[in-house]
Amino acid sequence: LTGATLYRVFLNGKFAAYGPARAGHGYLRCDRLNLNVKKGKNYLAIEVAGYNCSSYYTIATKSFLCAEILENDCVIAYTGRNFKALSLDSLRNMYCHRYSYQRAYGEVWNFDNSKNLTNWQRADNLCSEPVMVCMVEEEFIEREVPYPDYCLDTSASLFENGTVSFKTFEDADKPGYIKEMSNLRNGYEEEILTDDPIKELYGEFTPLPLRREEEKYTVSDGEYVMFSLDTNNTGFLINTVIAEEDASVYIFFSEHNYSNGFCFDTLHGQTNIIKYNLKKSEIPYVLESFEPYTCKYIGIVSKGADVRITAPKMREYSFPSFKNTAFVSKNDALNKIFAAAINTFRQNTLDVYTDCPGRERGGWLCDSYFTSQAERLFAGTSIVEKVFLENFVMAKEFPNLPAGMLPMTYPSDVLEYNGGFIPQWAMWYVIELYDYCTLRERVDVSKYKSLCYDLLKWFEKYENTDGLLESMPGWNFVEWSKANEWVKDVNYPTNMLYSKMLWSMAELFDDKSLEEKSQRVKKKVIEQSFNGRFFVDNAVRQEDGSLVPTGNISETCQYYAFFFDIVSPGDRQFDYLTDVLLNKFEPQRTEKNILPEVSPSAPFIGNYLRLIILLRMKEFSKTISDIEGYFLSMAETTGTLWEHGILRKAQRGGSLNHGFASMAAVALVMACAGISLINYKEKKITIDTGYFCGFGYDIRINTPEGEIRISEKNSEKFISLPDGWKSVK
Repeated sequence: LTGATLYRVFLNGKFAAYGPARAGHGYLRCDRLNLNVKKGKNYLAIEVAGYNCSSYYTIATKSFLCAEILENDCVIAYTGRNFKALSLDSLRNMYCHRYSYQRAYGEVWNFDNSKNLTNWQRADNLCSEPVMVCMVEEEFIEREVPYPDYCLDTSASLFENGTVSFKTFEDADKPGYIKEMSNLRNGYEEEILTDDPIKELYGEFTPLPLRREEEKYTVSDGEYVMFSLDTNNTGFLINTVIAEEDASVYIFFSEHNYSNGFCFDTLHGQTNIIKYNLKKSEIPYVLESFEPYTCKYIGIVSKGADVRITAPKMREYSFPSFKNTAFVSKNDALNKIFAAAINTFRQNTLDVYTDCPGRERGGWLCDSYFTSQAERLFAGTSIVEKVFLENFVMAKEFPNLPAGMLPMTYPSDVLEYNGGFIPQWAMWYVIELYDYCTLRERVDVSKYKSLCYDLLKWFEKYENTDGLLESMPGWNFVEWSKANEWVKDVNYPTNMLYSKMLWSMAELFDDKSLEEKSQRVKKKVIEQSFNGRFFVDNAVRQEDGSLVPTGNISETCQYYAFFFDIVSPGDRQFDYLTDVLLNKFEPQRTEKNILPEVSPSAPFIGNYLRLIILLRMKEFSKTISDIEGYFLSMAETTGTLWEHGILRKAQRGGSLNHGFASMAAVALVMACAGISLINYKEKKITIDTGYFCGFGYDIRINTPEGEIRISEKNSEKFISLPDGWKSVK
């Protein structure tokens, strides 16, 4: 089966699958499900949501379902002939607010257990409605990526309870993804929304003394009960509710505990509210969200009547392959970070790599460079990376983008022109492709050549007389820090990235002219940006046409210089800067007021570049120390790793679960073992056999050739490599 936009499959009333996997424009991926049928009559039901709107998460393919049932490899039924169809618009409100700017619509449901339609998944006497045949222009292709884990998280325990004093919500406070509909922001005007969960739930949440933990709870009109999962998790929220009378039940959820029920300050990120309008029934309503959401805390509010509930559950929606590498150490902090990295990886790696599994679910470039390393470590393959990279190559078009440019997040339909692409992130596609082809997989690089050279043609239009990129259109982005305020005119981190992109293409496609061009860009960057101590971030074009470097200096700019090989190892002119990187820059630099004249780096991407740089420099102990400094508080707070290092920044709609952060486990494993590089393709591991981290650990990494095992105990180091592998210093 395949379809659009999203579907879930039920067998005999029970959840069976969710899909489809995403593909680029012009393609649709097909699922092949093996169903464990019972003897006699079976009920197969497929529920389809057709969103038909722009999104960072999905492509706006027109809605349809195509499915066939095979028995012993023979087709015995298919859509258009044997399936019955009916509209569920009376169950799920079509005219609903968007869940977030990046994803499609929120969920408002209407259920009545006295009517068959509520339990349509296995009802016998429902009338079939007419089916329209539609011509699908997209090509059907294989899913390729593994099917997700759907195991149940039953760890929810009572966390908080209290009352809600409902208040008037000022429409002016509503986020733009609800009130500012336009041709660039698909959605419904507020006047036609049938329900308004934000307005209806808005109020003051007052905690009361905690109830006793029970199997069932009564939630009275105007009360709330809140539960906590063991860790931040992603999946489909399941709530069992008995409605004593007609009632509206609001399921609210969040990744962080605000200690007062629902926090309305987060609305500008997403609307974490699902509303159920329930008719009186002694038969329990088993309410499962259609979409996957991310949270650690799940609350229930009742309006209109008392309801009886049990503790919520979550049907996980996560990557099934994550046990390829084992890490156990005597350092409990690192064990926590490793476990949190696994949780983060699994929730952000499914059909593509996502930046965060809740607010966006978008497959962002640059993020993918880091998550791909975690996939190779945890899953032992690069299948998601293969699909992610090929989606760009296969796409028959990138709507709303200039020729040659790549979308910043894909597959997606982002309508706004300037916000639809990040020039720097398009260059990261080439950087990741180089690592994929040289370190992880044997690949026919020729299929990527046209895309890369078309991208290069776009950049060449914005080269100045020095050969440096200047004043590019789009969303110019370096990272989430002050460094991004200094992208005007000639941005040197961007040109450092450009030099590396040119070099990567030269290596991939054996193009000597691009290697020479890369060196010219590198030389110009050093000549214009390096002031003898630091690299400055940008130069501004004056009225007389001259280009004048500013005094803007960011920590991140220095990391770009090292990461993209602008700084050559052993070049004495960079001795001071190297010393600063090793001995001044650190996780607590701001608190200690060290080098305040250098604007501090943000977690993404500066801190991640730093970790890789330290590994390359064989500064393993410093890498371990930085990993603890960056990530331990995250692991202890949510059991996941985040984009923002400071919790208060994430609390206003930010996520506490970002895929690229799972790369911390890669740095952790390599630093403990003294590894600066693993080349899976060439079967080589660059390792300092004389390095000891000072605490016991055992690392096991599976490869197709066997197990890499490295351990340290009682000041002795043990290294075992599979046949065909070799270690180099």
